[in-house]
Amino acid sequence: MKGLGQARFVKNKLALAAAVFTLLIGVMLFAPARIDPVAWTPSAARAIAPNEDLRRMTSLPLAQAEDVAVDAQGRVYGGTTDGRIVRVLPDGTVEDFAVTGGRALGLAWHPDGRLIAADCFKGLLAIAPDGTVEVLSTEADGVPFKFTDDGRWCKDRIGT
Repeated sequence: MKGLGQARFVKNKLALAAAVFTLLIGVMLFAPARIDPVAWTPSAARAIAPNEDLRRMTSLPLAQAEDVAVDAQGRVYGGTTDGRIVRVLPDGTVEDFAVTGGRALGLAWHPDGRLIAADCFKGLLAIAPDGTVEVLSTEADGVPFKFTDDGRWCKDRIGT
């Protein structure tokens, strides 16, 4: 008996929900809209001056670099697949800056002048201005880095 009463209750609730749903659909379909659409006519085309700024650009010989960093002297640094970090001078000359022995994917300048490299095989590295490589960390809270790719500097440990 108790089960039969519950079944009727559920059936009544479903019927009420269906009625409310049908009523809402009917209102949406047949109620007048308060929108008065207006056609948009675009203005006549105007002549745009050609942009010649990019004609001075040249490509850098860093086709393998995932990230680049530029120092205060305008030199561009990028990591290569063979573990080198190369430096491109403003005149286009390319020179080796450091060898990480891994693959530097992310580069950023530390306020103290070192280049910080997120190396996917070696971890987080600091590279001194003379090209000396120092391993800063290979793990965080005891968990080894699997694929160090990039990073950002913050003033404190909580990111502010």
